[in-house]
Amino acid sequence: MPKPTPFTPKPTIEKLPLAARKDVRDNFESKKSDYESTIAGLLGFPVTINIDVNAVWAYGEALAATQAGGTFSGYVDGFIDALSKYVGTYGDLGKEYFKNAVMKSEFTVTVNELGDRAETISADVKDGVFRILFKHDCLGYNASWFDIHHIVEAIEGTPHEGFGLRAKHSIEDEYKANIEDVSEQITKILNLPDLILDPNFEENYAALLKKTDQDWQRTFGSSTLEYFRCVDLHAANDIMISG
Repeated sequence: MPKPTPFTPKPTIEKLPLAARKDVRDNFESKKSDYESTIAGLLGFPVTINIDVNAVWAYGEALAATQAGGTFSGYVDGFIDALSKYVGTYGDLGKEYFKNAVMKSEFTVTVNELGDRAETISADVKDGVFRILFKHDCLGYNASWFDIHHIVEAIEGTPHEGFGLRAKHSIEDEYKANIEDVSEQITKILNLPDLILDPNFEENYAALLKKTDQDWQRTFGSSTLEYFRCVDLHAANDIMISG
């Protein structure tokens, strides 16, 4: 089977047409300060919007010049909507992971180097910059489809120490918030007040990372909690039966 032809980016437009420049100025650049203020308000630290408009608009041949500014604003609006959901879900932990991954505190929009194999819209973090990626023949398509999962996947796809964001959030929000009550029930039923429950998070996490499907991270903490709840239930049943 022949290898797919490598994607070759289009040359950057040296100078945008006058109508496109005006639309970018009126409907995108005029909003950048407000956009950056909104992003900083959500994350608690500044993120600079740095989009190479001339490079991106090279892929806008199917769009009218009067759509230029709205195209860029559409991507930023989508990002802000998704970021609001992200912060609402993951809170300070999500902010911490975002800051650690997006080390340059910079946001951009650029073409996806996968070419024809690219999704219409996706995201990653490259060299400390958060990037919304568009398919080369789909500039402006589905910008409103950008959602929280794009941000999470981009953040978790960045090299990091320890647990991924979803796993860490599940541990903190679902396991740690409930394990004390479960532990109390188990030690009471078994009459073992010094019993220590060891979730073995690090070893289990390392083993599960070998799986192709990483959706388990979303429920890593709650699934571990359920194992201990099963111990609680079985211990109670055994005592009832033997009694």
